[in-house]
Amino acid sequence: MMKDKFDLTGKVGLVVGGRGYLGTRFSVALAECGAKVYSADLPQVSHAAQKDTDPISQEGIVQRDVDVTDEDSVSALIDGILFETSHIDVLVYSVTARPDDFYYPFTECSLDGWQKIIQSELDGLFLVTRRVGRFMENVGKGNIILISSIYGVVGNDQRIYCQ
Repeated sequence: MMKDKFDLTGKVGLVVGGRGYLGTRFSVALAECGAKVYSADLPQVSHAAQKDTDPISQEGIVQRDVDVTDEDSVSALIDGILFETSHIDVLVYSVTARPDDFYYPFTECSLDGWQKIIQSELDGLFLVTRRVGRFMENVGKGNIILISSIYGVVGNDQRIYCQ
C-alpha cells in the first residue's frame, strides 16, 4: 500500500538508531517501500523496543553495529555499506541516549549522563551526517532525515515517568 506512493526499489537506506522503538519502524517502512535497508545501532536493543509487543518483520533489513560517538566506528559502518552497495540514498538519524539518571529531576542528573546524551545525539549526528552528507554531496543527490524530540523544545516532566 505505501509502496505505491513511495517506491524505493533500488535505493539504499541507512537508519542509525535502527534497534530503537522508532528506528525499527523507520527501517521497516523503508524496506516495505523496496529499499535495501541497513539498520545501525549499538548491539543491544533499546529498553523501549524490548517492551514493544508489536511483531516487527526484519525481512530486508541488514543489522550493523555502530557506536555513533566513535568516529572510527562511524567511518567503518559507512565505508562498509558503500563498499557493499556503492551508494546511500536515504539516511535517517534516530538516535537517543537514556543514561541511568535520565528520568531524574534535572537538578539530580549527573554530568556524565548529560555528556552521554550530548555525545550520541549531537556529536554522533555530526559524525554520521558529515560522512554521509559528503558522499551525497559528491553524487549530487540523497535525503537526510533527522529525528528529534519534543524535549528539544520543552523539558521532560519527570512526574509522568516510572523511575
